[in-house]
Amino acid sequence: MKETKNSSYELKEGNFDPRQVLTEDDLRSIFSIIYSSRSKKTTSYKYALINAILCNLANIDCALSLSFNTVFYTFAESYWNIIVNFKIKPARVEKSAKIYSIIDECSKKLDVNEAIPFDSLSSDNIKTVVKAVESDAKKYVIGALFGDSQGTFYSFSKKEKVIRLNPVVYQYLLKNKPLIEKVNYLEWTRFLLEKELDVVSPKNIIDALTLSTKRSDLSSFQKILYETFNEHKCFYCGKELKNNEVHVDHFIPWSFIKDDRLWNFVISCPHCNESKSDKLASTELLHRLVKRNEDIISKQPAGNILINTNEYDNTTLMRFYHIAKMNGFELWNKSNSR
Repeated sequence: MKETKNSSYELKEGNFDPRQVLTEDDLRSIFSIIYSSRSKKTTSYKYALINAILCNLANIDCALSLSFNTVFYTFAESYWNIIVNFKIKPARVEKSAKIYSIIDECSKKLDVNEAIPFDSLSSDNIKTVVKAVESDAKKYVIGALFGDSQGTFYSFSKKEKVIRLNPVVYQYLLKNKPLIEKVNYLEWTRFLLEKELDVVSPKNIIDALTLSTKRSDLSSFQKILYETFNEHKCFYCGKELKNNEVHVDHFIPWSFIKDDRLWNFVISCPHCNESKSDKLASTELLHRLVKRNEDIISKQPAGNILINTNEYDNTTLMRFYHIAKMNGFELWNKSNSR
């Protein structure tokens, strides 16, 4: 394994070695170290960073890169929901991460005095919070996790404000996403209770941490598909739909991707949407959706990017589909749903 110095959090950039051979056993071992006492954990930042990477796997571009802005949006959202929306604050301020005072100052500056989810803020206010969080966290957390992963997880540049995942690590995260998420939430909650918070219900913390992955309003996607691209039939059964019958369905279950992307949405009738639920449709429908997305990309209005081709190509949907299948998502038999 590649050695990194203890002060890795001070690095301005770091690079994984593309020649290094990493097995799944190697990666399991590295995660074990990160979650053990052998890892240097003075704050809960690294759990938040791992969560941010997992939540944004569907947003990684073709070079396997994520911008700091994307990463720290999710990072800021997690802490905002803990501190502002669930009113969970440390009793031992001197032992807590600086993030608590940053979020608290932001909420006062924005005159937010009530419990409000992060995604309910205005776009300008969200930018203010993300900028404040990124300014502090990027100094420490990006390099710290790089060091604890022995320089294998990603390359990063604080100047270019980007991380680029090791392809082997990217595949490992995709393949084991549900399990790693569960372990990360557990260890994050345990750390918060032991090191940063006093007498707080573990359930309240879990609720706060997972709030950022709650389903959002899908009406804008419905409008794009139904009105802009005239998709008036259920993608699954072909039934002609009136406007008040239209549902929007995550083709690959939301519980796996946990993000809203047009390339993963289809128009559905209420029955098919409810019947399919958290299951996977057939591979025949998968290939039909790939072709549908190609059509949207070719017809999307100039200056209005509906499907970002830097993040999506013909293999993206199929890759997520097959990884979800490997993770045990049940196949939906449309013929037996009525």
